[in-house]
Amino acid sequence: MEYSPLSNFIFLTTFFGIVNASFNLNTSGPDWDYVAKDLANTTSQACIAAYSADIDCDDTLLGLVASMRPAFKPTSTDFDNTCTTTCYGSVDAYLKGIQEACTADGDAAQQYVGGTPSEALVPVEIVAQVFQYTLAKDCTKLKNGTYCHDAASSSSASKFSCDDECAVQEYQTAHDYPGSAYQFNYYWLVSIGEWWEGEFADGWKRLQQCGEAVESTTLSSATAMTTSTTSISSSGTNTTVSASSTDTGTSISSSAVAFAESSSPTGTSVPIKSGALKVGYSLGSLFLGISYSMFFM
Repeated sequence: MEYSPLSNFIFLTTFFGIVNASFNLNTSGPDWDYVAKDLANTTSQACIAAYSADIDCDDTLLGLVASMRPAFKPTSTDFDNTCTTTCYGSVDAYLKGIQEACTADGDAAQQYVGGTPSEALVPVEIVAQVFQYTLAKDCTKLKNGTYCHDAASSSSASKFSCDDECAVQEYQTAHDYPGSAYQFNYYWLVSIGEWWEGEFADGWKRLQQCGEAVESTTLSSATAMTTSTTSISSSGTNTTVSASSTDTGTSISSSAVAFAESSSPTGTSVPIKSGALKVGYSLGSLFLGISYSMFFM
């Protein structure tokens, strides 16, 4: 069967559309490299399977969560493709799946904290909560339809105008979603640090002053979490991670996490994980090869 340039173009367009329709976190790529091997080595197979489940979102969401590529500059079309009811529902279902599957002793994610030991153990669901928070935060809009990602407020957290639509949504979202306490830096899960914690606290106080703060926001039922305590053994050290349900989501208390806070937005120095960059280069070379062979061979 012969392929014309037009049929080749249609094939490639369809192929990339399918690729972008979903992703899973156990696959390294140009924007992601926190895979199952980065969870605690005591994590159960059931939990790993839940962690590896497909998320039906445009892969722009991966970049919003963790991309370190200078070339990652999402357009309004990328946001339109990401901020869909399908994506919201899939992220909520993914979080719920992890909460239900990752209940065994030893199920945990590793948070990079520096020092010795350099990792703390935290609930696996925190990874999903970061995605849930990022989706909610980056899909906020002005009344005119402009995404706040492209029109973020430059005012300080304690002094923004009460009419600043994006600032109001930013600090309300940070208050509502427990994933706002974490981020991915050089593809490692880390705390946002004391500086951002202070910013979010000041922003919430300002919302209260403006009369815009909403103490009880109805989130997906996937964010509700029953009180649980997990005893995790790693490298011979016992660490207790406690998670409890609050009106703002999940609160985490752990002696291993106590020293995880940093004093600035980039206060935690993390090692560079090169896997995502290598895979990105390899995938790019592969797709170029496919395109070349189909068009010119």
